[in-house]
Order: sequence, then C-alpha cells, then structure tokens
Amino acid sequence: MQNRTLAANARGFRYTCYPLVALALVTLQQPGGWQSALVCIWACGWPLVIDFVQRGLQARAILKWHIVEAGLAVMLFAAAGMPPVLLWAVVIAIVVSNALQGGIEQAARAAATIAVCSVAVYAAVGYDAVSRGAAIDVFAGLFLLGYCTLLGHVAFVQALQRHGNQLEIRALNARLRQYLPQVLAARLQVAGVPRLQRRWLTVAFVDLVGFTRLVERVAVEELNLILDAYLECVAATAREYRGSVCKVLGDGVLLVFGEEGETSSRQLAQDCIACCRSLNDAMDKLARKWRTVGVPETVQLRTGIASGYCSVGDWGGGERLEYTVIGAPVNLANRLQSAAAREQVLVCERTALLVRDSIALSPVTARPLKGFGIVRYHSVATGSFNPVLWSDKVPAGV
Repeated sequence: MQNRTLAANARGFRYTCYPLVALALVTLQQPGGWQSALVCIWACGWPLVIDFVQRGLQARAILKWHIVEAGLAVMLFAAAGMPPVLLWAVVIAIVVSNALQGGIEQAARAAATIAVCSVAVYAAVGYDAVSRGAAIDVFAGLFLLGYCTLLGHVAFVQALQRHGNQLEIRALNARLRQYLPQVLAARLQVAGVPRLQRRWLTVAFVDLVGFTRLVERVAVEELNLILDAYLECVAATAREYRGSVCKVLGDGVLLVFGEEGETSSRQLAQDCIACCRSLNDAMDKLARKWRTVGVPETVQLRTGIASGYCSVGDWGGGERLEYTVIGAPVNLANRLQSAAAREQVLVCERTALLVRDSIALSPVTARPLKGFGIVRYHSVATGSFNPVLWSDKVPAGV
C-alpha cells in the first residue's frame, strides 16, 4: 500500500510540472535547439520511464529513485541553460516533494544530491544562463505560488479526512468499549502490560432465578428490554463498589473485585458482599417496575462469592483472544451460586474469615459441591451490617 501511495503522489508532479516548466522555458526563454529538444524529451519521456521502473518496487527503493530523479532533473535543466530564477523554483518544488514523500531526511538527501549535481554541471559545461525578460521571472513566481497553493489544498483535504477518520474511530471505540470489561478497556491503552497476571480476587457469580419461565412467557422485544435493564443495573452497581463485569453468560454475570491489585483482600470481600446485597435491593425495584408494565414473572438474584488467587488476562491464541479470570475461586463461586436460594448470597469460608468482624453471617454450612467435595460456606444475613458472633462449627448431622 505504501509503495503505491508514494508512486501515485509523485506521478501528478511529473506529468504536470515537468511539461509545464518545459513549455514555459521553450516559449519564453527560447534556448538553443538541442537544449529545447533535451528539455522536451525529459518532460514527456521521464514520467513514462520512471513509472515503468517503479513497478513492484518497495517504498525504500522508490524513495531512492526520487533522489536519482532530483539529481538528473537539475543537471539537465542547468545544462539546458534554464534561468536561475526558474531553476531555483524547480529545485524548491523537487525538494519539497521529497519532503512530502519521506520527511526531512528524504528532503536533505535530495538537497545534497542536487548540490553535488549542480557543482558537477558547472565544472563540466559551465552555467552562465540569465533570464532574457521579466516574463520567465513572473512565470517562476507563479509556478512556485501555484505549487505551494496546491500543496496547501492537499494538506487541507488530508486534514479533513484525518479528522473524519478520527471521529469514526472514536465512535467505534466508544461502541466497542461497551463489549469489554472496564479494566480491559483501560488495559488495552497501556503498553507493556503482561498477558497474564496473578491477583488475589474476590469474585461473584450472579444469576437470575425465574429467567427460564420469563423467557417462555414474554415476547422477545420485552425480554430484550428486561435483560438490558438488568445488565445495566449490575454493571452500574459493580462500578459503584469498585468492581467490574468480567463476563456475561446469558442471565448470569461474573463480577470481579481486585483486578487492579491495589486494594486489601478484606476490603475486596467487603465491597463484593456490599455490591451483591445492593443488587438484591436494586432487582426488587426493577421487578416492581416490570410488574407495572405487565411482566408476569418475578425474577430474583442468587449469588455465590469466593476469594483467592486467580489468573487474570488474555487467554487463547491465533486469531482469537479472550480476557477472562481463571482459577478455583471462580469455579467455587459458580457452585455456590447454584446452591443458593432466591435472594441468598453464599460466601466461601475464606471470604467469611475476611469479613467476620464487619458483616453478619449465618452459621457455617457444609455440603458436597461438584468438583470440590465437602465445602464449608456461610450465608450473608439480611438486615444490618453490624458484626455479630457466628459459629464455625458444622451443625450435627450435616
């Protein structure tokens, strides 16, 4: 793409400026016969030759040919007796063209090449050309003015296009951010972030109870509105308590607290439990609102919470990567969520130990969970958050 762009940008200069300069020189200055023939052959033949030579070349090779072209053009025009004013105008146009193609370094190379070639021409054949009238001087000024005006117009058009592209990119980025966890969106803007990191996290699986019956009894249009409101509520509440939505699985949501690794494990557990309790209250309000518009089913949350070290980052390979959290606490939270009742928040024993002095918890329960064997867990008590004594002894007969 870059080599085609370089060739296309220079083509307009060759097919327009060279013939125009040759026509002005022959018409206004009227040099000798062989000089006129040489200039006309260059103006008409060189664009065709260089187009053929540059086919299939890489960008670096094309830039080298621009340097060669600068030297040859100045040597030919100087040898043909081009007046100094017009020659300077052509030199300036060539150097500026090289700057547009390859930056200041390319312009410096072109200028150095032109200087060497000018000295060579002066040493070989001499250079004593002078303008024979004001017309050629006026043309040189108009040529340079027109060239610079055209460059300004091109730069203006490119600036407008770039501004439009930036607006489109910003709009696209804003839309794509809605599909990404908040932490991942910030992570992608930081260079050098490790692909995987180990973090102490508190994770929560939140699931809608009664969603299956709801799907069977309401129209798709109503279901979309309900899901949108539910997910928006979950995301907003998680942000309020410094958590984030890591994954959405239908009506189930994985919430993660501690991805940034700057908060104590005790605070993470407290934030997560407070978030899940607030979600229960928020869902009650949403359910009442839905009933006012004719939604027959009542949906409630059930939640499982677990704490521990997890791997956070990009998983996958090839053309597909997924940002997620993997670890035993994630699986345990999922199992606890499945064991929870409506509006119940179950926490693993580790999480309970972290918050036992600040949050009211039920006595310990032990039961087998798939993949974990016998698991000890607690239920978050409803009501106040005042610390209460709780027993870590499993009731007899369990």
